[in-house]
Amino acid sequence: MRGHHSKWILCLGLCLGLIATLPAFSQKISGEISGDVTDTSGAAVVGASVRAEHLDTGLTRTGVTSSSGSFHIPDLPIGSYKVSVSSAGFKTTQRTVDVSAAAVTHAAYVLQVGDRTETVTVEGAAPLVEFSGNENNYVDSEKINALPLNGRDLNSVLAVTPGVQRAPGGGFLAISINGSRTTANNYLIDGLYNNDRYYGDQSIGQPGVVGMPAVLFPPEAVAELGIQENPSAEFGVKGGAPINMVMKSGTNGFHGDARWVRHTSFADAANYFAKIDGCSAPGSCQPTPLRNMQFGGTFGGPIIKDKTFFFVYYEGQRYVSFATKNFSVPNQADVAAARAAIAAEGGTTSTAGENLFKFFPISPSTTPSDNNVVYFTPTTATMDSFGFKLDHKLSSTMQLSGRYVFGDSLQSAPSFSVPPPPPFPSDMFNSVAPSRAQMAGLSHTWNLANNKVLESRFGWNRFSQIIKVNNKIDPKSLGVDTGPLDPTDFGVPYVYMYGFTGYIGGVQGYPITTAPDQTYDWSEHFSWIKGNHSMKMGGNYQNAYTNSLRNRARTGLFAFGYSPSPECSAYANTLDCAVLEELLTGKMDEASRNFGDTHRHIIQKSVGLYFTDDWKVRPRLTLTLGLRYDLNGALGEKNNIGSNFFPGRGFVTLGQGIDRLYDLDKGDFGPRAGFAWDVSGNGRTALRGGYSLTYDVANFAAIAAPYSFAGARAGAFTQPNLGQFASLAVDYTAGAGSIPETPNNCFDTASLSGDYICLDGPLFGTIPGPFNAFSVVKDFKTPHTHNFNLSIQHEIARDNAFTLTYCGRRGGNLALYRDLNASPLGSFGDRPLSTDFPDLKHIIQLTNLAKSQYDSLQASFNQRHFHGFNTQTNFTWSKCYDYNSVNRGGAGDYPQLNNPLNVKDSYGLCDHDVRLNFNVGGVYDVPSIPAFGKWFNGWQISTIFTAISGRPFTALIGGSDPSGQGLRGSSIRASWDGTPVHYNTRDPLNYVAESYTTAGQPDPCGDDSGGLPLSPFFRPCSGTVGTSHRNQLIGPGLAQWDMSVIKNTKINERLEMQFRWEVFNVLNRGNFYYFVNNIVNTAKTFGQVNQTSDVAVGNPVVAQGGPRNMNFAIRFVF
Repeated sequence: MRGHHSKWILCLGLCLGLIATLPAFSQKISGEISGDVTDTSGAAVVGASVRAEHLDTGLTRTGVTSSSGSFHIPDLPIGSYKVSVSSAGFKTTQRTVDVSAAAVTHAAYVLQVGDRTETVTVEGAAPLVEFSGNENNYVDSEKINALPLNGRDLNSVLAVTPGVQRAPGGGFLAISINGSRTTANNYLIDGLYNNDRYYGDQSIGQPGVVGMPAVLFPPEAVAELGIQENPSAEFGVKGGAPINMVMKSGTNGFHGDARWVRHTSFADAANYFAKIDGCSAPGSCQPTPLRNMQFGGTFGGPIIKDKTFFFVYYEGQRYVSFATKNFSVPNQADVAAARAAIAAEGGTTSTAGENLFKFFPISPSTTPSDNNVVYFTPTTATMDSFGFKLDHKLSSTMQLSGRYVFGDSLQSAPSFSVPPPPPFPSDMFNSVAPSRAQMAGLSHTWNLANNKVLESRFGWNRFSQIIKVNNKIDPKSLGVDTGPLDPTDFGVPYVYMYGFTGYIGGVQGYPITTAPDQTYDWSEHFSWIKGNHSMKMGGNYQNAYTNSLRNRARTGLFAFGYSPSPECSAYANTLDCAVLEELLTGKMDEASRNFGDTHRHIIQKSVGLYFTDDWKVRPRLTLTLGLRYDLNGALGEKNNIGSNFFPGRGFVTLGQGIDRLYDLDKGDFGPRAGFAWDVSGNGRTALRGGYSLTYDVANFAAIAAPYSFAGARAGAFTQPNLGQFASLAVDYTAGAGSIPETPNNCFDTASLSGDYICLDGPLFGTIPGPFNAFSVVKDFKTPHTHNFNLSIQHEIARDNAFTLTYCGRRGGNLALYRDLNASPLGSFGDRPLSTDFPDLKHIIQLTNLAKSQYDSLQASFNQRHFHGFNTQTNFTWSKCYDYNSVNRGGAGDYPQLNNPLNVKDSYGLCDHDVRLNFNVGGVYDVPSIPAFGKWFNGWQISTIFTAISGRPFTALIGGSDPSGQGLRGSSIRASWDGTPVHYNTRDPLNYVAESYTTAGQPDPCGDDSGGLPLSPFFRPCSGTVGTSHRNQLIGPGLAQWDMSVIKNTKINERLEMQFRWEVFNVLNRGNFYYFVNNIVNTAKTFGQVNQTSDVAVGNPVVAQGGPRNMNFAIRFVF
């Protein structure tokens, strides 16, 4: 009882502490205006009154200049303000100042002697220079509305800001900012939390199985998009850059729009791979069949003028297309050779094998090794979303704001499965995802005095999704007994034949359910200006939860062709014949699936406190000092269904030996420091610098469901010791040796011996193991990052600013996995823990052993309404190194040296390293000629041009593990002979040049069987790991020019019609997907690229990297 009461006392103490310190979380949706007031002699004017009035809503805030003549007005909603300064004996001076979220806008005033009733208006807005050390970048509403955005995906806008690397085509977890992991970004809407804590992506705006967002937030509903490259002390839980999208509000005038966007294939070009083999095949050289309709509207205005305002939007989408992919599949000659081999050996085909073989398409070619075929697979998406926002002035000192966003979608997209032949539906192996995303929030702002503001926020976001395979065929109906199976988990088994690209059956791990993933966040934010100090203090409390179901009960079957018959050995393409021989005889090399109930309720709580002070040391110099402290609870399960594995103790269950999976990290102190110097004293040149230490709480999936390591799927809440709630990962690998036609060579699940997994009997027997386990180090720390930047910004002419920035990042205590139970290198023997734990195979341990390093030089040139130009040009030159790049691990992200462990062997380029990134985004208002009238005036041109270098990838091997550690070939890198790598940058099917041995010619390890990889990469020799580096190779880059031609026509004073013609990839450049086939094998597919970026992310045409395509849109604005 004492422990129980202690927990309650601790919670109560924390809550009282929060209230006593007026805490705040304060992801900021507001900005600040600061400045200096002098007379004509340059002397400071003390005690001058400063008044800021929002031009659209009439909201008014006031301030007073300090003893140094400076003023500061915090927490202003974004928009344009009329800022006036008055003092006895001087004329009142006013000017227009634009405020952006989280930005400090500088406005200097020189008062003229005279009567204060006289007004002097300073023409032009404040300089295009910012005085914040956090390196803020913005995209204003004009660019957001006018830039060509294929599919109207707002994530595309992020790519036209410096330091942002967005994977070509976009898609899931596609954005890295300044070298951070893609799960570290802190997504916000109106300063309210918009993060999916399970996956680490955003909630509103997260893609489904199609590369486009499951729920789309319309550009017309966005007032501004801001990125803070160096997080200030207000931000916690997520350690990366805050990305804040500010939703529009109602104003004193009614405003809105209605729009319809139409995209069909009639004006589109053909996908590069639809014409790669010429135009003789049916359907080749034709545009991707597509129909994408997007429609919606916005409406806002006053309910009570100057007091209560509303804003609403609706967005809908109806999309269907057919992805163009190049697959390597069996051809007629391969099939005939395999059947002839079976007959020659006196064997027969298997009923189950024949039933599964029917789902594989067959190329009509009769030439061995001629296996490439282009297929069109369907992609569909429907989406409906809406949102509203209410702003109400409770009094002259209090404002209340509320918003709600809702969206439903259903998406269906091809996986890497090859589509089945007729009469089966071409989408039967598609991944299907019904999704729902929601967000709600209230914020209350209380102006306690001219120099004190208290802001309270409560937010809730929810993302709910099921991803499943688009068929419910019972495997037993195909003659395959995979064991007990819930109808929810029915589906054609996953079948992969080594050497061919693609598989049948859809994604083996589906269905998975994350319904819902939701977060509650309460925060307080107190701003206090005292003299030359602008102080902020606050904190937040966050409660995150995921309802997860991941049975992974569908079976995976693998054929590697280890022991071909003599007839297949004599065939020109031995491997293709051998794997077909295995499947047709119903004998596979490996079978895997999970057993058990994986329904879990995953929870985590976090609390954070901070204090920061912007101290105006001199009229032209501001220093920022701050500190944030976070206490993040260990990831847990509502019913304590979870355990940790300790090498000396074995499994220990939550609540039965341990209170939590790992110790609390009580040392998460994050200091902040920065400065901003007005070099010239006129607000047109700023020298800025900043430092922050941030902590990035790992996404839930990093502990609950890491990606497969050497075939092992293990997580803290699905351990083998959890009884009926265990998730028993069974992976049987046959021994190989005899040819498939040999009788009585089936794998025995009791003795775990035999040459083949035979499909005509029960596959998994009594499930005796061995199983895989998960471990996390007891003192697991919160991953952290040191962020630092130094920049100079200068307004070279009115509304033209140039910025040069150095940004750096050093990550430590980053998440990295290892196999505790790997056999010693070269031993091919017992695993080290096999004596104490004979039923365990892989023991995957989460550690803090990873590090990262990022350095970049960023240059930007901004124009704001300069002779009709509103543009931003960016160039980023960067380099990023780490030991691994993904919290959940994955092929190439796990160390190949596990026993002995050597994580430094994995040091290499980050997965998201992009050395060069140049982009331009902007809008140009074509000058009007009065004589032409309204029908020929009103033109705008907007454009986005992107040119980026390629991303790195790792040369891995397939098949078995040659190192003797008991892993898989896909866990081991290829060896490199040291010769330079040659890239054929415009030949995707031979992107990386690789040579192969001929019969009788030995490879570097002495194998002279022929057809083996030779140079520059080859299979490591027995007992060794690969000598190539992680992420040694560089994939294709991307260059694309998009543009819009816009015609605005005034119908009357209140109504305007807009017509848009948008063209994407104007020059129709073939942009190949950055991830290249990286398996060095005898199938000779290494180094091939078989799809463009848009197709790779499941969003053909309507994404970056597709062929030239066009949108036509009409919009009415009032």
